Amino acid sequence: IGRQEGRQEGRQEGLQEGRQALRDVLLDILTTRFGPAETALIARVQTIESIDELRRLTHRALTALSIDDLGL
Repeated sequence: IGRQEGRQEGRQEGLQEGRQALRDVLLDILTTRFGPAETALIARVQTIESIDELRRLTHRALTALSIDDLGL
């Protein structure tokens, strides 16, 4: 049971690290394209838990004409 619990804990930590990495990349892209992000936008991005949503937003950030186009 200990090994199984350790694996599950490791998976959860990995998913959390992956989410945070996607958040960081998204904010980096937005900052590079549109200048420093407002505190409210940073807070909103930090609350997104869905990896799929973070990936979608990151892809859209590459071609968006403005931050408003992302719908955040």
